[in-house]
Amino acid sequence: MLFSARTARASELTLRLFDNSTFSLVFDEEVFTQITGSISFQNVSPGKHYLRVEKHRITPHGVVIGMPKIIYEGMIHIRSGREIYAMIDHLGRYVIEEEYSLHNNYPPAAPPVYIPPYMSDYDFSLLKSSIGRLSFESSKLELARQAATSNILTSFQVYEIMELFTFESTKVDFAKLAYPGVYDKNNYYLVNNAFTFSSSISELDRYISGMRQTSLL
Repeated sequence: MLFSARTARASELTLRLFDNSTFSLVFDEEVFTQITGSISFQNVSPGKHYLRVEKHRITPHGVVIGMPKIIYEGMIHIRSGREIYAMIDHLGRYVIEEEYSLHNNYPPAAPPVYIPPYMSDYDFSLLKSSIGRLSFESSKLELARQAATSNILTSFQVYEIMELFTFESTKVDFAKLAYPGVYDKNNYYLVNNAFTFSSSISELDRYISGMRQTSLL
């Protein structure tokens, strides 16, 4: 049972996504279809609960596009008599940010607001629209280069920008220039999906290997 009459053991849970983007969810047998950036549950019984979180893509004009993506599905454990602030992180993990006892006589400190260091979904959507409106490949690359050097991008964001280019050589060039400042280098293999030829993957691998060797000197 998800909710029960409030007892000394009941807990409270507030959930958000790592980048504060919008989502819907299923908690135990309850389906919450309203898209939100944060949700709070009161009177949650302690123990294990089923959680499924679906992320939604929204245009700058507030229009939901495409199908939602499941970014978390599994069981979470709620401790007894706790006020819990949790998030789904960029790796799809359920992470408790702050946790307090509900039996204190003083209000808990406000949980910290996590602001991811990389470009937000909203700003990135605007960037892609700007690049997509350009006619010339060289102009697209220049705008993408400016964005990559003045902002922090994720590996998946680099991949999405590469998909806006027509020529394979442009994709390789951008993948090279974006790599040094990317947020999650361990996920950079994702950009390989934008290439048509295996030779491009090999060229990028050689470039990255060369950069790593240079950094060790």
